[in-house]
Amino acid sequence: MTQYERKQKRKMLVIPLVASGRLSIRKAAKTLNMSVQGVFMLKHRYLKIGNNAFIRQCDHVAHNRKITKEAEKAIINLYNNFYSGENFSAFQKNLLLAENINLPYAAVLRIFKRNKIKSPKTYKRNTKTFDIRPERMAEGELVQMDASKHQWFMTPEYFTLSGAIDDSTHKILALYMTKNECRQGYNGVLKEMFKKDGVPLNFYVDRHSSFVRNPRKDFGTESERLFYSHNEKTHFIDICNKLNINVILALSPQAKGRIERLWETLQGQLPFLFRRLGIRTPHSANIYLRDVFIPFYNSLYAIPSQNHANCFRQIRLDLPELLAVKIPRYCDKEGYFTLYDDYFFVPSLAGSYRKKITVYISDDFGIKAKYKDKFYEVEYTDNFSTTQSSGLPAEVQRIVSDFLCSDLRQESN
Repeated sequence: MTQYERKQKRKMLVIPLVASGRLSIRKAAKTLNMSVQGVFMLKHRYLKIGNNAFIRQCDHVAHNRKITKEAEKAIINLYNNFYSGENFSAFQKNLLLAENINLPYAAVLRIFKRNKIKSPKTYKRNTKTFDIRPERMAEGELVQMDASKHQWFMTPEYFTLSGAIDDSTHKILALYMTKNECRQGYNGVLKEMFKKDGVPLNFYVDRHSSFVRNPRKDFGTESERLFYSHNEKTHFIDICNKLNINVILALSPQAKGRIERLWETLQGQLPFLFRRLGIRTPHSANIYLRDVFIPFYNSLYAIPSQNHANCFRQIRLDLPELLAVKIPRYCDKEGYFTLYDDYFFVPSLAGSYRKKITVYISDDFGIKAKYKDKFYEVEYTDNFSTTQSSGLPAEVQRIVSDFLCSDLRQESN
């Protein structure tokens, strides 16, 4: 007789005594090693259906949830061939996302335990306690932005993934991959977020040169360092001033822990997913992240905000013009100006005097010149002495890409 059968036999002897009033519920609970509530419910079931109360309700129900040996072997082969080295939690999500296999996490753990495979993320839990900043109450009240440099395609080459996450709902607002941590990466994040969600009230960022100027201010007190950084004029600060967004600067990675924790999750999941799906370039990665991965991630991890108010505001400015990098230049009387050792010609501004213009550089429209609140087309020329030359879109695109995608830390040095 099994231990379960012995327990059931004791219940069949004790519960009728409880039902007839000859034994108290408390004494029966002590005899059967059950809770008082459990004995109380079992007594009522006995009074209602008799001895059938001692039969487990699921014993006679057939189900097809059992994983066959063939299916288990296929899952192990899938892990060894495409996801080897990935932690089990990320593997379970990638099974649903890339293989269309919906398995509970507990089932995945049992499969690996039977096959004696240990998770690469096994570690001892840190017992230290830290003061946690309470999350903001409303969606759009605070957005954390950062970037992570990693071997996202499991090749020796490193790429940078820029992203933004809402502090209240934990939703990923945008992800954009580039070669370096640069203006183009953060512009891609801002563009996607402004179009889809709107303009937040606050940004929480570090002191990378995409946000404030280098060299970093490591002198003085914490208040003095933040004061100097806030008063530096940068492309990002200009955008925030126009949209009335408050910028909060963090002095350590731990200060913006929510997005730092996001990078650990994505680094354990995305490289294996990209390898399985054959994604090898930042362009294809950006399309997949926007259309597939971000909605999937938010469906799993997003939570409702404590306050149902939405602090995101609708943007009313022209996005390409807003996100373009603006550089002051002088255009000579013949319509020529220089930009980082390259020469450009503005046919409409060829005249009899020198003019102060603003050069706009953007991924959307390339390079344009603005003079007295009006935009003018710009033509590229490879030599200052040449006359008007036909535009070279490929060459202009190269110059725009080199400028926007350059590592700003190196540029500032």
